[in-house]
Amino acid sequence: MNSDIRLINSEKISRYGSDSIIYGDKIYVFFGYNGKERLSDILSIDLQTHKIQVEKQTDLKCDCHKVNLYGSHAIISMGGDGYTWFNRLIKYDISNHKY
Repeated sequence: MNSDIRLINSEKISRYGSDSIIYGDKIYVFFGYNGKERLSDILSIDLQTHKIQVEKQTDLKCDCHKVNLYGSHAIISMGGDGYTWFNRLIKYDISNHKY
């Protein structure tokens, strides 16, 4: 039996150094690196439709970070931008898409 999920718009997900959490019926993917640049987006993957969409475009570009879920908030321990390691925590409200 094949358990692979075929994602729609899967080119958006090509990245490494990102982190993800599951909230409701979506997987949220935060930032990362695509081999050319650090990414500043937050993606969601709908577990029912398998569609990927950009939930938020931010001014934060980083990879090698950690994301944990606390209620409806993603707590992001910022990683680095390829030049500097950040020393900050960010709280992102998933339900309202706001910092």
